[in-house]
Amino acid sequence: MKKIGLIILLLVSLVSQAQDFEDTETKTKTENKDLIACSAGITLLDSNKIEMAIKEFNKVIFNNPNNIYAHEKLGEIYLTLQKNRKAKKHIWKALEIDITNIEGLSLKIRYLIQVQSYQDAKKILDTLIISQNKNYYLLYIRAQFLAHEKKYKEAVSFCDKALVGNPDFIDALILRSKIKVELLEPISAFKTVSKAIEVMKGKKNNLEAYKIRARIQYDMGQYELAIKDWDVCIKKNPLIEESRLARALCNIALNKMEAAIKDLDTTIILNKKNYNAFNYRGVAKSAINKDKEAMQDYNQSIKLNKSNASAYINRAALKHATKDAKGGCDDLLRAEKFNNTKAVDLYNIHCR
Repeated sequence: MKKIGLIILLLVSLVSQAQDFEDTETKTKTENKDLIACSAGITLLDSNKIEMAIKEFNKVIFNNPNNIYAHEKLGEIYLTLQKNRKAKKHIWKALEIDITNIEGLSLKIRYLIQVQSYQDAKKILDTLIISQNKNYYLLYIRAQFLAHEKKYKEAVSFCDKALVGNPDFIDALILRSKIKVELLEPISAFKTVSKAIEVMKGKKNNLEAYKIRARIQYDMGQYELAIKDWDVCIKKNPLIEESRLARALCNIALNKMEAAIKDLDTTIILNKKNYNAFNYRGVAKSAINKDKEAMQDYNQSIKLNKSNASAYINRAALKHATKDAKGGCDDLLRAEKFNNTKAVDLYNIHCR
């Protein structure tokens, strides 16, 4: 009798295992089918044809509302475009289809960070990272959290762990270089961000990497090299005033004032309230003896930002050069009010 009972239990177990295998096989086939359905959209996305990719993934969802890959891809696209409401809709749907899906949970963490719900994101991450401690994307997100908390050395450690999992992970390389800048380690930052730029060759450029390297090169006095990186940024997006202003500063450092003025003119066209652009255009115009125009630019810079100590100091220098010593000293006193040590030193030299 016991023998019959054991045989029955064995048969039940075998049937159960067969059912589990069948369920797994069915799930795998479904996943493969869903992924194949998304292949056209993925190809378009890889070619940076974003709008066409969105349309393709929406077609996939129309035919199969439970295609998890299409929802994940749309969630990721909308996160990148900072269309948070649309991103949330697709990420939450992907998790409704499969709550244990790592990709969906990673996107949810990214969404929560983007809408500044750091504690909610951290709770999910803390749970996930226990079981997924070699997932390079999660290690990278952990590094983001630590950097946000200004725990820079720990953040670098997690970036390094992420890069062990994927040495060409551009986001981790860029984050690591930013942290190294904060740690005042420019050589290490430069090497890391240069690796990111090398990895990007032939792919879609992340302009943040070029901006980081350009700033490092500027600080190191390598102005020509910095200009080359700003050229890449401006070619990709001519309407970003930050890039033009930064390239202008490089040209001022190289005494190429006409080139600087050209960039600053464009910066002011893009944003008539950019007080830094007026200030530095004043510097460039003063250097080529266009004193009247330079004075107008300093005045406008101060009008736009009355606490702009740099503009007061530059205007003071121009006033001293044009024999208005009292006016220059008055401007240095104004700059002193903003705890500007340079203004204090200049006042002591020229006005006492």
